[in-house]
This record gives sequence, C-alpha cells and structure tokens, in this order.
Amino acid sequence: MDQAGARRHRRTATKGKRPRPRKSTPTPLYAAHYKVQPADGQTGIYTAGPDGTIRGWAETWLNASSPLRYDEARGVFTVTHGGLYYVYAQAHFDEAAWVYVKLELALGVAPALRCLHQLPPPSAGPPEPQLRGCRVAGLLRLPSGATLRLGTVPRVRLKPDASLTHLGLFQLR
Repeated sequence: MDQAGARRHRRTATKGKRPRPRKSTPTPLYAAHYKVQPADGQTGIYTAGPDGTIRGWAETWLNASSPLRYDEARGVFTVTHGGLYYVYAQAHFDEAAWVYVKLELALGVAPALRCLHQLPPPSAGPPEPQLRGCRVAGLLRLPSGATLRLGTVPRVRLKPDASLTHLGLFQLR
C-alpha cells in the first residue's frame, strides 16, 4: 500500500459529544480558626471583659484565605469576604461562683447563636473552680462588612486552652 501521496482522513467530532473541561483557576478556600490567649502573659487564667466580650484572639495558621479581620481594641471580627459559612465556637469556664454560663455569638448587635447552661447551686463550703463548657455552631450567611462578637457573662473566668476555647468558620460552596 503506497502512503506517500495519501492524505490522512481527519475525523470530526460527533454531535452531542461533550467538550473537554477547561482548566480554570481554583477558587480560594475561605476558612479561619482562632484561639484565645491568656491575658498579660498569665497561664491558665483569662477573664472576659466587663461587657462579657471575649478578647485576645490569635489566628491559627490554615492553608486558606481568612474571611475575617480581628479588631483587638473592640474585640470584634469583621467579615472581609461574604458568603454562607459554617461557624463554630466553644468556651470552657473555670468558675464555681456562677449559677449559669452563657456563650453568645452576635452578628452585628443581634444574637445569632447562643448556648446557655444552668449549673448546680454552689455548696456551702468554699467554691472550687470547675471546668464547664458551652458550644455553638450553625450555618450563617455573613455579608461582607458585618461584625461578629463572641460574648459571655461579664468578668467570668475562662480556660484559655486552644482545644477548649476557640472560634472558627469555613465557607460552604
């Protein structure tokens, strides 16, 4: 068979054949995780502010873009990239004097997620600190520019351990 002068037949794609997907730039992943740091370099002691705001957050490194900016002076987080997020937070309280503990995540000025635990009444003897926890989690639509604040009972003592008191979120697509 002589192929010197023969032209090669080119096939055409049939109708209905799916085109190859184009390579696109990956969309960034938005997520953040914060842990509370002890005040004034003390270990094991952290007291919420007079208005109940939990301050002193430090961001944990994640391989993602953070959708939040933290304002240390006000104790609030500002959303820099809006969207639908799964938000989670927990705090452990080192208290024996309170009848209840509360953890509240506020979106702007309105409470968005809240945990409230009633504690057994204190005994007649000297109060012994006990570790009590509160957790909140849920889906929230966070508009860009909105503020988040994590609060509790004013001047309550918290356990500032990364695994015990933290706040985080990640975007859902």
